[in-house]
Amino acid sequence: MSLFAVELGTAYSVSEKRIRAVLNKALAPA
Repeated sequence: MSLFAVELGTAYSVSEKRIRAVLNKALAPA
């Protein structure tokens, strides 16, 4: 169960980084 939690947390972290990167590009002035 702990291994599943670790994998889930890792996937969430990667997704969060991707989302923030996209938002930064969208919000940043061209």
